This record gives sequence, structure tokens and C-alpha cells, in this order.
Amino acid sequence: AMRFALKKSETTLAPTLKDLNKDPSKAVEITPWKPALKAGAAAVTLGTANSLGPEGPVVELGGNIGLWLGSKLGYSGGDLRGFLAAGTAAGLAAGFNAPIAAIFFSLEVVLQQTNDRQLLTVTLLSAVISAAVKDALLGLEPKFIVESDLTNGLPEVPMFLLVGAACGAMAFLLEEGMAKSRRAFDAVPDAIPEEAHPMIGSVFMAATALVIPQTLFLGYGGIDQMLQNGYISWGAVVTLLALASVKVVTTSVCSTSGLVGGVFAPSLFIGAATGAAVGTGAQLLGLGSYNE
Repeated sequence: AMRFALKKSETTLAPTLKDLNKDPSKAVEITPWKPALKAGAAAVTLGTANSLGPEGPVVELGGNIGLWLGSKLGYSGGDLRGFLAAGTAAGLAAGFNAPIAAIFFSLEVVLQQTNDRQLLTVTLLSAVISAAVKDALLGLEPKFIVESDLTNGLPEVPMFLLVGAACGAMAFLLEEGMAKSRRAFDAVPDAIPEEAHPMIGSVFMAATALVIPQTLFLGYGGIDQMLQNGYISWGAVVTLLALASVKVVTTSVCSTSGLVGGVFAPSLFIGAATGAAVGTGAQLLGLGSYNE
């Protein structure tokens, strides 16, 4: 409904971080209500448990607000990139409880190569203040609880290499899935307007959830369950790999359909399920000693 309303009023949602980073002058297209509207669209997407995550919209919201403030204060050109970096760092720090990672992300992705101490200072302060405000309002608790102790040291390194290889394969499948899903939506007949594509994604997600409800986004409880998994059987391995595979499909469809959300949270789910499957398989083969 929001997409149809935007088309009728000849307006768009706030620009993506990729677009803003490529051309900060797009700040002139940003109005206060556009980021708010995109945040609302993300809230609806995630509130209906579609297979996306909140971190991407939070980062883009921060970047949009930063650029809008910079343009309103009369800045232009390269100065606007500093506001984009500060806003992006603030959004990332609040979304992930990780101000240091947010600073490095903004330095590498937005500012790229710069020796401007003022820009670096502003980005650092923005990330730290954002995380402090979030901590004061919502508290600072870890998203995941990890109870396992890795006690074998170097002998376990090959297993971690295997986990990395398996997760890399899943990442490849996710990229391929998103590419194929994007082509599929591009091939949808013109009789079905593009504004209806998010509804197709939601219907697909709902139909999948009727059979496999674990693929819905209901926070990070599912990942916590996998981290504390006590079911050691080949059936558990098959189930975990199936969950990861189906999550790849639902995330690909939801992301390319036009639903508003990020892919970081689904990627965590896919990685957790894949890692748990490899770890469980290792235990069954006598190669690991986790959760003992």
C-alpha cells in the first residue's frame, strides 16, 4: 500500500547508502519525512516477520539524517561526505552496539582514504555518542549467549577452517539466489506493477513459514537456540542445513522483492545454522568436543 501511495504522489523512499556514497549531492533529495517513511516501511516488513533484518535500515537511516543535516547547515561537496560518515557510524553503532566497528566501517566504506582529522574526530564522536544514548535508553546487553568453552586450542583450528569454507559456500548461494530472484522479478509481466512485488515477497514468505516457521524473523532467539544446541544426531545436521538453505531462498526473495530490510540478520542465521551443522557433524564423527 505504501508503494502504491508513493507512486501516486510521484515520490520515493530515502536513497540507499550505496546511492548516497556514490553521490552525496543526493542530499538535496532528502526531506525529513523520507527517512522516517523508510523506517516505517522497515518496521512493517520486520513486524510481519519477513526474512530480513533491522541493521541495514538503521545504517541507512543514520546516513540519510546525517546528509540532511549537513545540507540544511549549508555544507556541500566533500563536506557532505563527512556528515554521511558520521550518520552512518551513528546508525551502525546503535544498531550493533559496536561503536569501534562502526568507525572502521565508515572510514573504509564512506570516507575511504582520508587524513582529515576533523572528519575522523566527528565520525568517532558520532559513533560513541550514539552507542551511549542507546545504552542509556535501552541498556547494553549481548545479542547472543555463548556458553561453550573451546578448550582444545590448535587441534580445533581445522574445524574452524571447515566452518569458514561451509559458510563461504552458503554466502555464494545467497549471492546467486539474490541474483536469480532479481531476474525473476524483472521478468514479472507488466500487468503486475512493480509496487506489488513486495506483496509477492510477503506471500512467498508466509507460505514458506506455514511449513518452516523457523525462517521467520522473530528476533535472535533462533540463533541463541542453535548456539546452545544440545541435540547431537545426524537428523539435527540435516535439519540445520535445511534451515540454512531455506533461509537463503526466503532472504533472496524478500530482499529483491522490494521489502525494506537488511540481510545481515539473515546472514547471521544462515551462518549459525551452517556452523552448528558442521560442529554437530564433527562431534558425531569424533572430531570435536564442543558443549561437553
